[in-house]
Amino acid sequence: MKIVEIAIKMEEDAIRFYTDASKKTSHPAGKQMFLSVADDEKRHLNMLSRIFKGEDAVIVNVNPKDSIKTVFETMKD
Repeated sequence: MKIVEIAIKMEEDAIRFYTDASKKTSHPAGKQMFLSVADDEKRHLNMLSRIFKGEDAVIVNVNPKDSIKTVFETMKD
């Protein structure tokens, strides 16, 4: 198995993990946080899949700090 295939498998596992975690928590901010991390993993998976196919990876300017901040700000209430 090539390193990119291993990385793709790890991203798929992470997506499942964080999606399942979002379903198991009843706290809205926790749910949002897990779904946000799952979305990041989906973005990583997309980039790795493109690399594996020999295509250029599309790098989206994403600042996870901004989305995490909004998750924790919602917990204030």
